[in-house]
Amino acid sequence: MRARFRPPRPFPYNHAMSLVTATGLAVSYGFQDVFADVGFEVPHRARIALIGPNGSGKTSLLRVVAGF
Repeated sequence: MRARFRPPRPFPYNHAMSLVTATGLAVSYGFQDVFADVGFEVPHRARIALIGPNGSGKTSLLRVVAGF
């Protein structure tokens, strides 16, 4: 009898899976809430744009998602 190593099969890629899912995000500076309880999902192959006026929390949101 001969044993052979078989690597595990890769997880089947589902095109319906989301690349990023975030829920319950919040950022505040002191007593000033920039945003609270924000959630979103970015599906596979999606193109997104983050738009808004200055000071609305666009960069803060990206920093929270990136882990900074």
